[in-house]
Amino acid sequence: MASFFSRVLASVGNSINTYTGEDSYKFGDFSRATASRVGTAVRQYTGKDEYQFGDVSRETISKLHQFRERHQTPAIGYLRDNVLGYTNKDRYVLGDITLSTVRKFINFIRENTSSNSNLVSIESTDNAIEGSDELIEVLSRAFWLPNKHDVDIKCTQIQLKDDVIWESFFVIAYELSIQCIHLGVLVVDDFAGLEPFLFIGLPSLVLVEAVHRSIEHEGIVLATGTVVTETNCPDGVKSMFQAIDRFKKKFLELDLNTFELSWLKLNLLFTTGCDKEPPELIAKRVSPDRMVRINAIKSEVIGVSILLTQMLIFKEKFGRVMTRVLEDITESD
Repeated sequence: MASFFSRVLASVGNSINTYTGEDSYKFGDFSRATASRVGTAVRQYTGKDEYQFGDVSRETISKLHQFRERHQTPAIGYLRDNVLGYTNKDRYVLGDITLSTVRKFINFIRENTSSNSNLVSIESTDNAIEGSDELIEVLSRAFWLPNKHDVDIKCTQIQLKDDVIWESFFVIAYELSIQCIHLGVLVVDDFAGLEPFLFIGLPSLVLVEAVHRSIEHEGIVLATGTVVTETNCPDGVKSMFQAIDRFKKKFLELDLNTFELSWLKLNLLFTTGCDKEPPELIAKRVSPDRMVRINAIKSEVIGVSILLTQMLIFKEKFGRVMTRVLEDITESD
């Protein structure tokens, strides 16, 4: 991807290294260099002293909602129509805006230079973009997963209460939901309409997150850092714990890479009663033989999620989580 941009910029007498101030291009250098050059404008636009990734997008969405209030126009529809118009697609997939921007940039260069000898074709450009590790890495960050340093591990032999387990479950379900909306993987309408796929998909993500957090520990580590083991696990959730512990062992044996983990998470989220599909970009990076083994884990996770949905406390509280997500997102906008 770096060589592609370098060739394009060279055709109009510019240098990517001069623009970014870096010796070699890394994904995000353009954004960082541009933000540095227009830092004052960005701070004025976002109203923040220090820029964080996503600030401009969030501020833009906020301004769209303000537009809605002034003109009585549904902001979500306004945003959707403009995004689809910009990308020239019938439906949005994470990464479309980036791809469309690069294509428009290429066309601009073509229209404003007399020599196209150094320019690659649109088709080969698509392949270069879709094959770039940088773009795949962006897509792979669809869901937040804490590292081992995010919690203080607490071990106990005293039997835990059911509430301790469920509190961790619902906290992570909420945090993952907010993260998915901010990243564009899910939309507010999914929660407003209580889409059926969320009732299996989100619990499945919570389970994978719990297993990932527990990789270096015996048992399952909760969001609070408390470790659940066969000894201290409450009787009311013991069957669930045993099932999670079983697929944790398979999870460890398989040793998923970044792309495989992303593929698993996206497929779990969009498994049941959903017309959304994971980006092909990630699926292309998962070999067929590995796909078979990942699907086996996927089936086990879904099985545990179905078990969860049948429990009374899940039926009582999961809907409240989705309502809270909807309220908090609406208030922040």
